[in-house]
Formats: sequence, structure tokens, C-alpha cells
Amino acid sequence: MRIDVKTLPVNEILKDIAESLDTEVEDSTGKFTVDIPENIGEGYIRGCSFDSGIGYVTYNCKFFEDVEIHFSLIRYIL
Repeated sequence: MRIDVKTLPVNEILKDIAESLDTEVEDSTGKFTVDIPENIGEGYIRGCSFDSGIGYVTYNCKFFEDVEIHFSLIRYIL
């Protein structure tokens, strides 16, 4: 399985991942969580963004098949 992430900030990254896994993002006061569907694996992916512009994503999950998460941001400067 290939998951393509093409967005920032962290909440948008997790939305891309959730969409690929056909699940939802839980928003708990600025901390975003994607629970891995039982048919795909177990665990969760969690992230948070700060006002300074820094954010993080943590992975505590195991997939039943190989999964590749590709981060590809393209920024255009005009």
C-alpha cells in the first residue's frame, strides 16, 4: 500500500493518511489521531502543530502488509 502525503500542516498530513486508509481523523484539542482500521493493522498515528509553525507526527502502529508513506511537497514561489 502506498500513501501519498502532499500537504502541510500536521492536521492536513493526517487527513491525507486517513483518506488513504478510509478512516477519520480525531481532533482532541489540537492533537490529531488516526486510528488504524482493524482490517489493515493496529495502533495509531498521532500529530500536533504548534503556533511557532513546528509540528510532529508519531507512529505507534503495525500494518498487516507493507505500507509506504511518501511525503512530496511542491512549493511554488512566485
